[in-house]
Amino acid sequence: MTPPDANLPDRAGYAAVTYFKAPIERVRRVFTDPADQAINFGGKTEIGEVGERWIRLATERWPAITEAVLAKEPPGRLVLIWGFDANPSPDHVEFLIEPAANGVTRVTIKQHHSRDWPEDLTNGALQGWNALLAGPKTLVETGTPLPAPF
Repeated sequence: MTPPDANLPDRAGYAAVTYFKAPIERVRRVFTDPADQAINFGGKTEIGEVGERWIRLATERWPAITEAVLAKEPPGRLVLIWGFDANPSPDHVEFLIEPAANGVTRVTIKQHHSRDWPEDLTNGALQGWNALLAGPKTLVETGTPLPAPF
């Protein structure tokens, strides 16, 4: 189910794309399973149902992130409100997980902005999303996570 406010504008603030040599079900699991989330995103993550909260608990390295789930459409779409406890944000992050060809799965992460961001913040965020995609890709394809700081 998708609430009306999950119908995001056509233009994302930025997008990151990568391809996984793995079935869509495994790729989706790496983004939604708490065990995989703890490996990839630096701490235990819980993703509720639409309208519920999602949280990535704080660790020594990362602050807690708690916001809401706007859309959860298996197997290929997950939309979250993105922000930190100390600085909540109305921005949305959309994960699109789609079959490509020959057993390959394409993952696109789009951040939709509700306000203008300075170019340096946008560039830094894009680098962060690209690094974030490298962790799940490595785990899915090799069975081993990237070493810290990823």
